[in-house]
Amino acid sequence: MKKTIFLLSFLVFISCKTYNNVSVIDSQKPVQNEYFTVAFGSCDNQKIKNELWPAIAQNHPSVWIWGGDNVYSDTEDMQFLKNNYEIQKQDADYLTFIKDKIVLGTWDDHDFGANDGGVEYPFKRESQQLLLDFLGTSQKAPERTRDGIYMAKTIAVDGNKVKIIVLDSRFFRTALTKANDSKKRFQPNIYGEGTVSRRITMEMVRKRTN
Repeated sequence: MKKTIFLLSFLVFISCKTYNNVSVIDSQKPVQNEYFTVAFGSCDNQKIKNELWPAIAQNHPSVWIWGGDNVYSDTEDMQFLKNNYEIQKQDADYLTFIKDKIVLGTWDDHDFGANDGGVEYPFKRESQQLLLDFLGTSQKAPERTRDGIYMAKTIAVDGNKVKIIVLDSRFFRTALTKANDSKKRFQPNIYGEGTVSRRITMEMVRKRTN
């Protein structure tokens, strides 16, 4: 993917509480912003200085969502992947940007660990823990003990609630089928034999109906 940061909107973290067994993050809008703003972006090569953090910060977002390719580290060496996350996380502009913000995220292929990779990637569970470390996810969070990066967070602000659902299209995704046509990279899998996030959908359905 090309190095691009996509801007939407943003938040400030205060505390967590539970309503009817649903975790809710209490927050407030930055004093500089009339609106509660959420910002998100992707494709941030840790070897290239990102000039956009100050520009995004001008919107005074309260929440930042990493959309994938948070680092570029196609590898099966988990120490190498960890080091690249450390480079990203120690960037001075990034550290300034995320101060007092909620940070959420998912991965794409280059931070998952393999270009166009999916369920077949052998170190997906190890890679998952490194991404959660990078996001600052609590060791007690449910994301730590289940497969996949997907999550849902409810944020309470000014008497209202915002629900953010982050999906994972890598961990469970069926391996791609290389194309027989040399002009194409891939071709469709045999009908009915592929999945992107079937387990995620089933779990969400169970929670909704219970």
